[in-house]
Amino acid sequence: MVISLDRFILAEGQFELPKHLECIVCLGPLVDNVVLCKNEHAVCRGCFEAMRGRGMVKQCSLCMEKIDANNLSSSKVIIRALDEYE
Repeated sequence: MVISLDRFILAEGQFELPKHLECIVCLGPLVDNVVLCKNEHAVCRGCFEAMRGRGMVKQCSLCMEKIDANNLSSSKVIIRALDEYE
């Protein structure tokens, strides 16, 4: 599923969307999100890959819960919410 980000853009690099649809790292839309922990905190795929590249995928940035890198998923609720957000 391809989600258009045009409706969220205020200016270059600035987005306007509800906090629950923001990446906890870059504050951009949670497109192609990765759920990090059992508390369902999520980051966008770009931030996840950057964190993994730096060896930082050990614990969630918000709750400090250990991340199981072998058991990651995407939140379909977040994907639907972004798709339906106007």
